[in-house]
Amino acid sequence: MPYLIPGRPVPLQRARHNQYSSRPWDPQKALKQQLSHLIALQNKLKIMYQGPLRLEIIFYFPRSRETRKETWHHMRPDTTNLIKLIEDVCNKLLYEDDCQIAWIDARKMYSSKPRVEFDLHELEPERITDGK
Repeated sequence: MPYLIPGRPVPLQRARHNQYSSRPWDPQKALKQQLSHLIALQNKLKIMYQGPLRLEIIFYFPRSRETRKETWHHMRPDTTNLIKLIEDVCNKLLYEDDCQIAWIDARKMYSSKPRVEFDLHELEPERITDGK
């Protein structure tokens, strides 16, 4: 997998509202900027994917004493919130919009090295035939 984000996987946090202002603020703005910079450095070919995409992603969480014999991470955070942060960070960086992602393969696992590994693949447009 060509893209690697070291460290414990982090889920997307929703925008918050300040009690003194009606404008929302992003609690993860700095984190998203750091991740964007890291992914941009790894995107040496300056690839900007076009068309429908397949996202393969694996979230590796640190092991604890209780989980040392387990393979699959089946607790919080939710897989969908983990995926959404990566999708948002890659917007305008690896693809124009995350709506291009048509197929997602995602896993949460345990590892001694917490990290996120992901890859994008362009999908061939399939033609629908009605048997004629």
